[in-house]
Amino acid sequence: ATSAAPGGEMAFEPDAVASEEPHDSERARLETEVARLRTRFPRYPKRYLYVLMAVGAVDAADRTILATVIEDIRRAFDVSDSQIGWLIGAYGVVAALSVLPFGWLADRWNRVWLIALGFIPWSIAMFWAGAAQSFTMMFAARMFLGSIEATNGPSTPSLLGDYYPVKERGRVF
Repeated sequence: ATSAAPGGEMAFEPDAVASEEPHDSERARLETEVARLRTRFPRYPKRYLYVLMAVGAVDAADRTILATVIEDIRRAFDVSDSQIGWLIGAYGVVAALSVLPFGWLADRWNRVWLIALGFIPWSIAMFWAGAAQSFTMMFAARMFLGSIEATNGPSTPSLLGDYYPVKERGRVF
């Protein structure tokens, strides 16, 4: 608090300063505000983690399934080792290059929708690859699949970072 000192100057009175503790009404107002903010930033349940784990499992299974059926593909389409190498390599290159635009998109768009909408063409591409009647058809389907699977790559870790506080991320990632 201040008061007029002799000569008209303002003097500071340290004993009249309000205490650092907020009054009961101020404390209640702050607690109400904290409760309101907590509802805006809810704690996410583990089900989000499980859904994203399932997406990651489908992604990983789809990436590795080709290795288990290489001999069947070789016999069905009568292809050489180099053609099998091209099939695997092309998928990897397209998937790696597709992560860049999908990462940019994940920073600017709703990542939940990006993953959800990515599942539609992803499912079509998986079906197309499984129903391929020729090596060329399988090659095109695997390249398409690689480009679409990239929706999951940058979106999932970013969502996990949004959903879980820093203290919990070590267990989530």
